[in-house]
Amino acid sequence: MMAQMTELKRNIQIQEEKYKNYINDMDNYNKKIQSLNSNINDVLKHKGYIEMRNKLNNDLYDFKQKNIDLEKELKEIQKKIKEYNKLKKEIDDEYYKLMSESREKLQLQEIDLSNLKKIDSTFEITGSTRPISTIAWYLTLLKIKNKFNSNSIKFPIVFDSPNNAELDNENIARIFKYILN
Repeated sequence: MMAQMTELKRNIQIQEEKYKNYINDMDNYNKKIQSLNSNINDVLKHKGYIEMRNKLNNDLYDFKQKNIDLEKELKEIQKKIKEYNKLKKEIDDEYYKLMSESREKLQLQEIDLSNLKKIDSTFEITGSTRPISTIAWYLTLLKIKNKFNSNSIKFPIVFDSPNNAELDNENIARIFKYILN
């Protein structure tokens, strides 16, 4: 029995040694796995970094392209605005010229020249010269429309008694001459 006990103890020691070796091997494998996991994590992080960098580079390129396109569009818009402002100035200049001439021809000194600088400015006239100034204003606008938009629809002009104001013979002759010219 003693021999069996000794044999059992020896077998137990052998088994314990095997298990210790297995535990050591498992610890080594765990360390290797952890090292591999760390390497894999590093590789995954690096791959994620590369993908993110590539995406950011692509986004940056897209933004730069969009910026270039928007700058081209902005230049075109600015060019159109410049052309529009030039045309607007030409219209304002023509309006001033025509209204100044009408002011002189019809002797409408009540109209302040500073109110004729722009086509969208207003002037106020009272009394018997108001219908005359209205006729001058309408005809000036029609002349400008025909000059700057010659393809527009042309409607007949109808004056309902252009001398409805209390005009003297000189003013009546002046207004009819103005209209007919």
